[in-house]
Amino acid sequence: MAVASKPPARPPRLTHLVGYAATRASVELKRSFLKHMGPLHLKAVEFSILVLVASNDQVNSNSSNSSSRSGADSTCRVWPPQRARLTRRTTGPVPPKNTPVDAQALIDAQARAFLRQAGRLGKHLGVTQRIRQTRMVAVAWLSYKRKQTSNKENEFALDVRTNAINRASRSSAEAPPPTQETQPMTPRPAPFLRWLQRLAFCTVALAAPVAAHTGTPLPSITGPIAVTATSYPFGAADHTLRPEKLSRHGYVEEEYFASGKANVYDWPAPGPAVVLTPDAPYTTRVLVRRPAHGHRFSGNVIVEMLNPSNLFDLNIGWGLSGDHFMRNGDVWVGITVKPVSMVTLQTFNPTRYAALSLANPLPLTDPANCATVAADSSRSTENGLVWDIYSQVGAWLKSQDRSNPLRYARGFKVQQLYGFGYSQTGGYLYNYINAIHPLEVQRNGQPTYDGYIVAVAGGRFVGAVPMNQCVAAPPLDDPRRQFNNVGVPIIHIMSQSDYLIGIGARRPDSDVFSDRYRHYEMAGAGHATPEELYSAAAPADIIAGGRAVPPLACNEGPRSRFPSRIHFNAVFQNLDLWVRRGIPPPHAAPIEVVNGVPVLDQFGNVVGGLRSPYVDVPTSTWSGSSTGASFCFIAGHEVPLSDAVLQQLYRNDIDYDRRVAANVRRLLRERLLTAPDAARLLIQAVKFDVP
Repeated sequence: MAVASKPPARPPRLTHLVGYAATRASVELKRSFLKHMGPLHLKAVEFSILVLVASNDQVNSNSSNSSSRSGADSTCRVWPPQRARLTRRTTGPVPPKNTPVDAQALIDAQARAFLRQAGRLGKHLGVTQRIRQTRMVAVAWLSYKRKQTSNKENEFALDVRTNAINRASRSSAEAPPPTQETQPMTPRPAPFLRWLQRLAFCTVALAAPVAAHTGTPLPSITGPIAVTATSYPFGAADHTLRPEKLSRHGYVEEEYFASGKANVYDWPAPGPAVVLTPDAPYTTRVLVRRPAHGHRFSGNVIVEMLNPSNLFDLNIGWGLSGDHFMRNGDVWVGITVKPVSMVTLQTFNPTRYAALSLANPLPLTDPANCATVAADSSRSTENGLVWDIYSQVGAWLKSQDRSNPLRYARGFKVQQLYGFGYSQTGGYLYNYINAIHPLEVQRNGQPTYDGYIVAVAGGRFVGAVPMNQCVAAPPLDDPRRQFNNVGVPIIHIMSQSDYLIGIGARRPDSDVFSDRYRHYEMAGAGHATPEELYSAAAPADIIAGGRAVPPLACNEGPRSRFPSRIHFNAVFQNLDLWVRRGIPPPHAAPIEVVNGVPVLDQFGNVVGGLRSPYVDVPTSTWSGSSTGASFCFIAGHEVPLSDAVLQQLYRNDIDYDRRVAANVRRLLRERLLTAPDAARLLIQAVKFDVP
């Protein structure tokens, strides 16, 4: 019986092969840079782009030194090139050495050729948005080669080309096999390191935007501080109301002390800030939760000013999105930013936290040391040191300082730094973004933080705070309470507890590059969540710090169990996509308000805002405000719908499950929900029994 012959294998697409080859070559290139030159702060995909630049036919031809030939092409038998015996392929006579060439015209023509090639490959490699920056790389590379016309040793650098990319080109059905005459070429004596040193010049233009601390001073770091059974960080993950074992997720927790000098600022309209008292010494603590191994690191660092509203540090960002951070491989950093929290720390463990200080640089006898301060403040300390602390810790996290646990030598590479503030510290971010962020850009040529999430603060609800403890916050109608043309993406998110008080913070969304902005309002979500207490220090530690334990219940019942984390996880994910890939977040209408009163549906839930199955496929009425002690007025609560109403709404369990699934699919498609949260919501729906 005749056996049917198999159809000939379809040759792989050129873009696939070149993309694969460039990625493989970039791995070796990145290792060599790290080994011989140290970190250059380039992303893996940027190393791939450099390989494409170095291996471009037009980039490696028409140079005026002895290796330049019209239509030249070169190949390496293996990678890296120091192991290769090179051959020269030519299609015509070799022009004489040092042929005069219009340098600028050559650079422009070759840069344009590279841009065309990169544009074709950009979509496959996921780097289309980087093309504008990589043009600087192409021009720098070509300019460097033109300056080397008298350098014989540079011939080797001009002939470098990866074997994998050549094979990809020859294997493609889109390019017929070349018919070229091969001439032997004497092996070049230059080592691979010399080629790397030359290639390093073209990385400067791309590496420069990532360097973050050229102007911002770095703090002096002590730590990580030792942990024992009796001495551990306040709010440590394994000493919370609901303890976490981070090692199960491949994470570790470390506490550091950061010391330096910070200015006290004033903030005259319209801004930015001006120095009032310079160089006040400080020492604060920095809590870091990170992957134990660098290969799991996403490149994202979320830096949170720890909320001091309960007179001690709350790890709210971690409490809301810690699971998301660990799934993604993000690093979370919390900073103690207010003197009243330091009092709690030093009461909790006087020995461990003895060095902490946010002392007022002005003596009590100085007339500039105001006689009246807020109830949670003291004349001997200064709340206004927070701004430089936030900048300096951010600069440290982006640096290669030996004290940085995220430095390159430890296997980490910080790519994006995101600022996060919640409630009171969300108000702090208003001040920082509008008053200090411009100074950081001016000082460094770029921002320290690559994006911000300003949570549940705005308008009359902590829309800004005093710049120092002797001045008032900006007036309610002051433009300093609004974000405009900050230069980095900002996502502003409010809860059902505070959107109406802070309605003055509303402004249109924007995709303009200098004014990237989104405003969200979470329908059904409370401000003071149970998660912020679950992730806070254990009640015994709070009492040991001399503070009262906030209540988990109000007069109407337990704090609202509405999982605002589903919205925060989506916000973190969308901010990262916006910064990294230029993908704008989805829009969402605000909660509807008529004559200062929210519009409610037939079940008592608000209309508009960020939606979820909790309000679109309801089983309860969600309130954003309750009565009782502490922060119950912004805690909110839940009132379950009656059995009769549920039976009218849903025929059976399957009907309810299908409606939830349809709602979740829509939110997932619109990127208003992450995939893990979508799965969790579906599981919860299956567990719910319709009466």
